[in-house]
Amino acid sequence: MSNSSTAKIWKAPCGLLLVCVLGLSACGGASTKNSNVADVALTLNLTGLKAGNAVKLNDSGNTLAVVTADGAHTFKMPVGREYSLSIAAQPVGQYCEFVTTKGAQNTFGGTAQIAMPVIKVACVNDQSLPVKVSGLSAAGLSLSDGKSALTIERDGDYAFPLRRVGTPYTLSIVSQPIKQQCEFIETSSSTSVVGEIGVLMPAVKVACVDLRSLPVKVSGLSAAGLSLSDKTDNLKIERDGDYAFPLRKVGTAYDLSIASLPPKHRCVFAGTDSVTRAAGAISAITPPITMTCTRLEGFQVAAQGLVRTGLVVADNLGNEVPMRVDEYYAFPEQAVGVEYTLTIRATPSGQRCGFANTSAQLQSSTTGRLGTSMAAIILTCRQTVAISASVANLNAGGRMVLKHTSTEQSLAF
Repeated sequence: MSNSSTAKIWKAPCGLLLVCVLGLSACGGASTKNSNVADVALTLNLTGLKAGNAVKLNDSGNTLAVVTADGAHTFKMPVGREYSLSIAAQPVGQYCEFVTTKGAQNTFGGTAQIAMPVIKVACVNDQSLPVKVSGLSAAGLSLSDGKSALTIERDGDYAFPLRRVGTPYTLSIVSQPIKQQCEFIETSSSTSVVGEIGVLMPAVKVACVDLRSLPVKVSGLSAAGLSLSDKTDNLKIERDGDYAFPLRKVGTAYDLSIASLPPKHRCVFAGTDSVTRAAGAISAITPPITMTCTRLEGFQVAAQGLVRTGLVVADNLGNEVPMRVDEYYAFPEQAVGVEYTLTIRATPSGQRCGFANTSAQLQSSTTGRLGTSMAAIILTCRQTVAISASVANLNAGGRMVLKHTSTEQSLAF
């Protein structure tokens, strides 16, 4: 037998294209043939190959055959020879692997023996990664498998491009639809799904729900500093107008409270069980939460002429302020525009105190309407003097005039 390296290619029955080098004992084998060593048959059983496709097999890095059809394909090699089979080129749109007791593998090796087991090669079609979307009502949803993006416009079944079986993927949501939130369901994570392409790929499920904001309408605000909280976000409000908390899933419970108030303001939630809190759940159409603010102003009373303790003045809310010396005394703030009343509850001994009216007469109470930047309300106290006089021989219908310094008192009988 010559050791010539001339190559011949021949096609065996059953779609086997075998490439051999004359003078070799087997493809990829030793360069000389030992006639004393028996050849054994290595049988390869191929299944699942599509018509018109081909799979290229290598042995120890050299081309063994290009197989173009399912069935049993036999190769001869001497007993004792080490072989290492691998799939060098996969068929178009398919993926082939050696089926072993250890599972599917890309390679298969061993030593040629008299009793050789049948080597199995199974081919499966490339698989897509299916996705099933529900609840979508707006455009903008986009998914990624780490290699390509999938834009989804409406509910239905979708799929990423074909991938080889075994290819790893990481599925994520790239963008959300308008006023909706989509999540992966029936998975360990709602934001991503990690796996690898298999022969049978169940659809990855994506569920979308509507999002709505929680609107707030504020009136009566005349200063900055108002802040509301829904336990997740704070909403800062600078002036009257319409505001909204960030989008939330429909059905999400909320509990609004006042986080901070502007100076000299009283703000309340209107139409709720509590003036300082508002609770409920986000709905598809959530009416605005109404907040009404009122500016608060305090007022002062300027006591003058006070020489003894014991003077007590109360406002219309029941707040009592003791006054001991001439000084300015402040009352608690009330809403601007409300009517107030100040009343003297107690007077010091030996003095008469009152609020001067337009006639300069002292009165025990005064009323007014609370405004901004109010001037202090003057409360005047005067000493009281006891005057005694005896009258005799005054005819009926007569008149006597008593004078004490600048005070004149006319008495009629």
